[in-house]
Amino acid sequence: MDFDQLGFVATALLVGGFLGWFVVGGEYNRRRAGKLARWVYLGLKLFQGKTSIRWLTTHAFEIFAEDAQRPFNSLKVTGLLESRDMVAVWLYNRLAKRPDLLVLRANLRRQPIWGCEAFRPRTLLSGDGRQEAEAEGWSRHDLSDRGLQAWHGGGRGAALCTGLLQALGETEPDLVRLAVHRREPHLLLAVSAARFQRQDPQRLFATFKRLADAVLSAES
Repeated sequence: MDFDQLGFVATALLVGGFLGWFVVGGEYNRRRAGKLARWVYLGLKLFQGKTSIRWLTTHAFEIFAEDAQRPFNSLKVTGLLESRDMVAVWLYNRLAKRPDLLVLRANLRRQPIWGCEAFRPRTLLSGDGRQEAEAEGWSRHDLSDRGLQAWHGGGRGAALCTGLLQALGETEPDLVRLAVHRREPHLLLAVSAARFQRQDPQRLFATFKRLADAVLSAES
């Protein structure tokens, strides 16, 4: 086999491998996203709201719950899976340690008075959290023993942040971002999705309700 033939074979194998990865990875992501969406639906039953779903891509979706039980008014859960159909993107996500994400957002029946941000530095949502905190004029507080960065205005805001992190309990190691703001959405919780899918979905959503109760009880 001469050099030209060898180059042709190598190119054909490379293109075939790329296309095969694209097809297999895309199908795997589609099935994984569907499984995660069904898992979220089961968890949202805890709040007995009217649910609907909107697919953003084959590996990202939003599920809405309107007229949910107190203390919520409405909820939105976004599932964002890492791309597995593009090998270069997948490798980058592996190196950057970007996991599949679940982002829970809620509007509460009553507007919070105090707010805070807590997130893991150098994660997908840390830039958003820092930008929001700086816009509020909050101060940065490093929680190096927890691998977290907290932002708040001190006083009641600091107490709220401490109480929310305590309320997370066993969910804290999977935390990506936690935020409370006066504007909508009032409460945001982003977590790595992998471990939760092996559990009863209502455990995560019960934790989210516990956080909402802690936000409102901090006002009294």
